[in-house]
Amino acid sequence: MNLTQVLPHITRAIIILLAPILILSGCAVLPPVVDANDGGGSPVVVTEAPVAEATPSPPGPDRLMSTEAQLSMTLAPTRDLRDLALRLDPDVDEIPVVAVEVPRVYAVGDQVAFSAHNVDNNENFQVTAELVHMTDHVYAWVEVGQEYDHAQLAAAIDRFSEQSYDAERAFFGSEWSP
Repeated sequence: MNLTQVLPHITRAIIILLAPILILSGCAVLPPVVDANDGGGSPVVVTEAPVAEATPSPPGPDRLMSTEAQLSMTLAPTRDLRDLALRLDPDVDEIPVVAVEVPRVYAVGDQVAFSAHNVDNNENFQVTAELVHMTDHVYAWVEVGQEYDHAQLAAAIDRFSEQSYDAERAFFGSEWSP
């Protein structure tokens, strides 16, 4: 190798070695500068701005307990949407505790209009659906005109009602039923 071939490699190595040194030297903390010749005769001292430090809080009983212990002692408020609406919206005077006093009774074949929402275009619309299968725990509604496999849908709903519903309710608790 001759000098013209080696010189670019040496130059690159020097730049790689000097770059971190230059960068780190720019991060160095400089002592205050005193300028005695500011025209007024009085020296000017330039210092860094003071850095505020947080006052440490005294150790309290909550700092000595684990997060799990703190959470087990915390009483979480119930999520009462009715109460929240009454307290937070001054225009609302009264909201009934139960929306429907007597539950509606449906039969297979009934058709009902449902409100739906398309999240892609933020559009609300109505869908007419038919009750195609029901158990004690599940009503299966399918949009009128949609193709589906009734046998598979009924089998899935029956399996859920007979095998899953009671176990999941025992484990997770009852669903919200206003």
